[in-house]
Order: sequence, then C-alpha cells, then structure tokens
Amino acid sequence: MKIDINAFVSYLKRPPAETGGDLIWKSFLLMEQNNVDYRFRQPYINLYIKEFLTENGYDKLDITIDDEREIVSALRDVVRKCAGLSPLNNYQKANWQYDSLNFDSAKVSDTTHRSTGEIDDADIEMMSDDVMSNYPDIAKAIKVFTRFNNNIVKSSNYYVDTLWLSYWLLNYISSTGYVTDPAGQNTLALSVFRTLAEK
Repeated sequence: MKIDINAFVSYLKRPPAETGGDLIWKSFLLMEQNNVDYRFRQPYINLYIKEFLTENGYDKLDITIDDEREIVSALRDVVRKCAGLSPLNNYQKANWQYDSLNFDSAKVSDTTHRSTGEIDDADIEMMSDDVMSNYPDIAKAIKVFTRFNNNIVKSSNYYVDTLWLSYWLLNYISSTGYVTDPAGQNTLALSVFRTLAEK
C-alpha cells in the first residue's frame, strides 16, 4: 500500500498541543537510536496509520500487516535519516520482522496465581527480572523514555509517548495468568514499569 510518507511524518510531528502532550515523533527517534523492536509498538503504530488514513481521505482503511510493514519500512528510512543514522541496507530491510508479537507465558518462572491484595515486592521483582531477561528491548525502552521525560522541564506538559510501553506490560502480565484480576494486573504493570525505569 502506497501512502505519502512525508505527509505521514508531518502527521506524527504535529505540535504536542494537538496530540495530548505526547511527543510522538521524538519517541520514534529514540526507538531507532536505541534499536528498539518496532513489533512491541505495533498496535499503536497501526492506530497512527489508520488515523492518518481517515483524516486524509484514503479509501482503503483495512490495511494488512504487509501493508503496514511497507509503510513502517518507509517511515524508518525517514526516522533514521533525521536521527543521523545510516540507512538500512537491502538485506536488513528484507529481513527485519514486523508483526504482532506473541507472548510466551511460559517464560514466567512462578505460575502461582495472585489477586490484587496479594501482590508484594517479591512479585514485582520477579516480574521485572522476567521482563529484563526475556524482553530486554522493553526494559531498555522504559529506561530510555523515562530518562528523557524526567529531563523535560516539568511545567511544559510535553513528554514522549510511553503509553505503548504500559500497554505492552499490561498485556504481557495479563497473558501470564500470574495475577487473576484486572485491578491487580494494572497495579503490577505500573509497579514493574517504575522498577524497570529505576534499574
């Protein structure tokens, strides 16, 4: 699927006041600069693309994962150039993976089920270690993005987009079945985010 990639980049660069305070474009630069796997952000990238297509009058809104991969590949070219990075070569472009990332729930060593009131520091540390060991890209991104946000003047309300990271953690924790109720899953995801940000 062909789209005007420069128009899409302009869409992602919209002023923070129009995007709820999120510096979406800067977050893509941070991803490329730190080699973060785009598959972790796929649900949100899909949303950005569909919003762009809708706002710009494109007829085709039901894009396939192959369509999306083509768009993101072109986006990466622009992001890498803006970040001062060398372009991906043909081999890298042909072989980088971009699809829905399935969770491997078996990676969680302790399968004891918890409820909200039973979550303790040991649970938080165990889940944090699990993410660091098995999904280092996510752990690295949380640290990098949090550091960037902490360095922003607090009065500005502008911050790089971290919702996709929280979304990934919540869905991963839910997939493990380690915590049985939604409130507990939210609590653990928030605690793991904070722990990984500080490591």
